[in-house]
Amino acid sequence: MTNPPDLPRAPYARRFTHLIDPSGTVVKIYEVTDVATHPQAVLDDIRRLQGAPA
Repeated sequence: MTNPPDLPRAPYARRFTHLIDPSGTVVKIYEVTDVATHPQAVLDDIRRLQGAPA
């Protein structure tokens, strides 16, 4: 399947990360805007949700 030639295209791919708790609930959705700081932000949120200081 191909897209029609007149379909507008995004200037870049959008990336998202989903933080899911052990029961399967999506706790947070991140739109990745800075790949250098994103991993630490996710790890900080995981630690916070686990009750540990970030």
